[in-house]
Amino acid sequence: MTKINIHELHLGELLKDRGIKFKTQVGGLVPGRKFVVDFFVPSIPAVIELQGGIWMKGKTDRGGAHSLPSNIERDCEKSNLLQIEGNMVYKIPTSWLKGDGYEKLKLVLDAIKFYQEATNVNSKR
Repeated sequence: MTKINIHELHLGELLKDRGIKFKTQVGGLVPGRKFVVDFFVPSIPAVIELQGGIWMKGKTDRGGAHSLPSNIERDCEKSNLLQIEGNMVYKIPTSWLKGDGYEKLKLVLDAIKFYQEATNVNSKR
């Protein structure tokens, strides 16, 4: 299992503060694939992926995990397969967890909360 990092802990707190129910480090959402997602909101269903290594230099000096060509392609495949399986997919750069980026993150969190509340209302009917 992947370790939870400081950015994931921070986003988890923001989700909890909004009353969004979620699970972390979830696999099995795409049959036959070993993809693990950072956050899963089962009631919607939605996946939230933090894009933490966009600007970091990796071992090859070509960038972090999310900026290497092979990993960008894998992320595209993962997102598309998750959506085919009926999940909404939100990709969040870690820069959105602070400063000016927080306003963008707030829009995503508000949308997730809205969908979760709408799903809860409809399931009670």
